[in-house]
Amino acid sequence: MSICTKAEVYTFMQTGDAQRIAANDTMIEALILSVEFMIERFIGRKISATAFDLQLHDGRYCSINGRYIFMNGFYYDILEIGTLEENGVALTEGTDFVIQSPNVIERINTQWNASNQLGIAITGLVGLVYDNSETDEANYVANPDVKQIAIEAVAMKSGLWTKNLTDGDGNEFEVVKQNLPKISMEHLKRYIVPVL
Repeated sequence: MSICTKAEVYTFMQTGDAQRIAANDTMIEALILSVEFMIERFIGRKISATAFDLQLHDGRYCSINGRYIFMNGFYYDILEIGTLEENGVALTEGTDFVIQSPNVIERINTQWNASNQLGIAITGLVGLVYDNSETDEANYVANPDVKQIAIEAVAMKSGLWTKNLTDGDGNEFEVVKQNLPKISMEHLKRYIVPVL
C-alpha cells in the first residue's frame, strides 16, 4: 500500500475536475511510487508497512550484542514478527524473545548465538507507521508528517501544484510550485534512521 493516494494529492493541490484526467492520474500514481522510494532512501526507513524475510548475523541488517538484536536500516521499525528461528529452532514471542522497542529484540534467559553466520531467520513487518485500530487486528497507517511531505513532493513533481498571485498593479498570474518548503525538508530529516 502506498503512503498516499492520488485523491489526497489532488485534494491538497485543490485540483479541479478538469485536470483530474486519466493521463494525470497515471502520472500521479507513478510519482507516488517514485517519491515513496526517494523518501525511503533519504531517511533509510520503510515508510509503509512492508513484509520482510531475512537471514541475520551480526553486521547484516542488525547488530547482535549478548541478549539483544538491534535491527538497523530499513528494518529499524519492527511492527510484527511472524516467525523467528535460531539455528533452525522456532522461537516463541513472550517465551523466547520480546520486542523491546521498534528495533530491539531481546532474547529471554539466554544470549543470541552470534557465531553462526546467518543462523537467525526472521519474517515480519516493518515500517514507519502506526496502528490506528481499536481492535486486536492491526490497521497500519502512514506517519502523518511523512505522508504530508510525500503529498507535497508528489504535488511539486507533478507540475500541477499552482498558486495564484497578484502583483502590485492588481494583475493576477499563476505560478507553478517547483520546490518543497524548506521546513518540510527539515522536518523530514527528523526521521532519518538513527545510526547504531
